[in-house]
Amino acid sequence: MNIQKLKKIALDVKGWSNCNESWIDSIEENPTVLVGHIDEDGSKYPVASVDCDQYYAAEDSIKLARFYAAANPETVLKLIGLIEDLEAKTLNT
Repeated sequence: MNIQKLKKIALDVKGWSNCNESWIDSIEENPTVLVGHIDEDGSKYPVASVDCDQYYAAEDSIKLARFYAAANPETVLKLIGLIEDLEAKTLNT
């Protein structure tokens, strides 16, 4: 895993860190699993849809969407920061 490459990717989209929610949109005939932002008023702003139906794993769509929402740029950058701190401590001991 190239941590520096992942860090650059996360920094490039840091402004999208608020896209940390997932939900099932049942407005259409076929429900869609979405990832995006839900504001304090409950307004939803989807940025990605997750569809595992073609792999015969529709039940995994919401699970995968939850993962993508949880692995937002802010979270990834925090994890990278922890890795960098641990590496620095290891090198200094």
